[in-house]
Amino acid sequence: MRIRNRVTRVMFSCAAATSAAVLAGAGSAHAADDATISITSTSPDGAYTAVTSHSSFLDLNSGVTLTCTAGGGQNYGSQGTGALPDQSGQPLPSTQATGISSLLFNTAGGCTSLLGSVTSIATDTPYEIVIQNYPGVKSDGVTPANGDGYIHIKNVNVSMPACSFTVSGDAPIYYDNATHSLNVTPDVAPEYGTGAGGDVTLPDGPLTINNVRGCLGEVNNGDIGAYYATADAEDPFGNDTPYVLDSGLQITSP
Repeated sequence: MRIRNRVTRVMFSCAAATSAAVLAGAGSAHAADDATISITSTSPDGAYTAVTSHSSFLDLNSGVTLTCTAGGGQNYGSQGTGALPDQSGQPLPSTQATGISSLLFNTAGGCTSLLGSVTSIATDTPYEIVIQNYPGVKSDGVTPANGDGYIHIKNVNVSMPACSFTVSGDAPIYYDNATHSLNVTPDVAPEYGTGAGGDVTLPDGPLTINNVRGCLGEVNNGDIGAYYATADAEDPFGNDTPYVLDSGLQITSP
C-alpha cells in the first residue's frame, strides 16, 4: 500500500512538476552554473569498482517493483566498474565518458520482482556519468551533495518468466565525498515530481520502459521507471544502499 500511495502521489504531480522543470531550465540558473570541478582519485587512472547490496526499480505507472540483493554466492545486488580519472578545472556540466564501463546485477537468485525471478539483466554499457552541479542536492532538496547529475542509460534489458522489457533514459544521481558513494535516486530531479527541490535536469528524459513482451499487462510501453540505490529517507523501500566505491574519489570545486 505504501508503494501504491507513493505512485499515486507521483503521477498526480507529474504534469505540474514537469512544467516547473521546463520553466526552471529556461529561466533560472543554478548557483554554480559557471563553476568548475576537480576530480581526484586514490587509484591509478581513477579506476573503481562500486557495489550496492540492495537496489530497486519501480514502475511508477503500475507499482511493479524489481529488487536486486546480495546472496547466492554474490556479494552484490549490483556492481559497477569504470574510471573517473584525475582532472581539474572542468566546466559544468562535465561528461565522464568512461564513468561506467560495466554494470552487473545478481541474477543468480538475487533479483526478484512481483512477476517472478529475474533471469537476466543485460546492460548496453558504457554509460556516461554527467555532473551538472556543484554543490548538488540530496533527495531532501536541501542537504548539499558533492555534485549531482545523471547516468545516461542507453539500454538495460530485463528478462523474467513470461515478461521482458528494456529501460533507457537518464538516471539521476548525486555523489557523497564523505562516504565515497554514488547515490541513484529520482528525488534529485524535479521531472519526477518526488523531490522537494531537486535541480538535476534530464536531457534524454526519465527512465522509460519500452519493447515490452508479455508481462500480463502489468508493465507497458511508455511506463516511467525510477531506480533507487541510496540510503536517503526518500527511498520508498527503506533498505536500498548506495554504490560504494572501493577507491577514495573526491569531487571538489576551487
